[in-house]
This record gives sequence, C-alpha cells and structure tokens, in this order.
Amino acid sequence: MMKILLIGEKNELNDTVVDVLSTQPDFSVESCPPSTFPEKLGNGAAKDLDILIADLTAFDTKPVETIINLKKLGLDCALLAVHVYTSAHFIEPLLKAGAQGYLPSATTKKEMMEAIEKLSHGDKYPLF
Repeated sequence: MMKILLIGEKNELNDTVVDVLSTQPDFSVESCPPSTFPEKLGNGAAKDLDILIADLTAFDTKPVETIINLKKLGLDCALLAVHVYTSAHFIEPLLKAGAQGYLPSATTKKEMMEAIEKLSHGDKYPLF
C-alpha cells in the first residue's frame, strides 16, 4: 500500500489530487492543511509515508524555504512540490532545495500518476 499525504488548503486542486489518487488500488491518501501538519506528524500519520505532496501556495513562506523546512523534518519519503510555476527557472531551485518532484497546479491526471510512479521508484520528476 502506497501511503501519500497531501499538505494544502481545501481547494479545487487538492480535491482533484485526492479524488484521482483515492481511486487507485493500493493507494492510501490523506490530506491536511499546513497548520495541522505538525500535529499529524505527532500522531504518527507520517510514519511509513511514501510520498508527501506539498501545495506550496498554501504555505506562508517562500516556496524554496518551504521545501527546506519540510526536508529539515527528517521525513523518509519523497517530496512532490506543487505550485503555479511552469518555467524551469523557478522549478529547478525547488528541486535543488530537496524536492524529488514537481508538478504545476494545472496538472493532468496522467502527469500526476506519472510523477507518483517515478517518485515511488526513487526517480525524480520532471527530468531536466
């Protein structure tokens, strides 16, 4: 069972991500806003987490800073960042900061599944 946690505010993007991933066999998907994420960590929800999807638009910090802060938590899982960026100029710093993958907010189901598949095998997404 692949365990996925989505951090983000309740919005159309996050509802779509949860809906798409919840229909996949062998996927366990939870979501929470950034404000309750530390509480979820304390309750053990992040234990055995395979992929953390972070909607970077939901955080009060700059996207690169958010990635760095999430990586400092020492989670042993892949980090998939989601933001409105579509230019490699803005995406590459997120990957350098520690995200293993990136998707634009206006992603397709196919792209989402491709990214999850790549990250679940230890690969990065996208490949620049």
